Amino acid sequence: MPNDTASARHRPAIAFMPPGEHILRWFCDPKGKIWHFVDIHQVGPSRTHCPDAFREWNPAGTYPRCQLCQLATQRSDRRLRRERLVLLYGTVIFTENPSPYWRPSRPKLIIAPDEIRAGFTKLLTQGSAEQRAHFYVTLGEWYIPLRECWMPEFNLADYEALVAQVTRHNRTATDHEHTRTEEEGPDRRDNTR
Repeated sequence: MPNDTASARHRPAIAFMPPGEHILRWFCDPKGKIWHFVDIHQVGPSRTHCPDAFREWNPAGTYPRCQLCQLATQRSDRRLRRERLVLLYGTVIFTENPSPYWRPSRPKLIIAPDEIRAGFTKLLTQGSAEQRAHFYVTLGEWYIPLRECWMPEFNLADYEALVAQVTRHNRTATDHEHTRTEEEGPDRRDNTR
């Protein structure tokens, strides 16, 4: 990722798309790429790439099997599931949920749920030629390729820290439950005898 002052000065702000209805204008990078996908796990403010997704994209890479995907399945915990996000350049034209980061303003890197692709695809297939003509605006030379904008690489240390956080939390909850059960004793747990 470029680290000089000029590119840092022109780097767009990052904004997560909130729930609700919005009107956006997408911008293509100079190579015509409209979006980039990332598959992540997020627990609270901590997030990491899913190594299974990286292995799917690059079978020759050395990525561990994703313990978070396994835990999500074992526990039936939707919060631990892998989530696909879409990165795109754009600007907010209208929103029903304005905030300091999500309001009509300058172009930004938008991080949106994967479902946004359906609306985009519908516009491209069903929209008029005039709508499509206004849709494509190419960014200037200052752009940073989407794949380099946010969480560009798999970071094993971040992944292992999140796995440790999740498993530590699970052990603490399980230990607490065992302690509570032992304190109650066998005759307090079952009053039907």
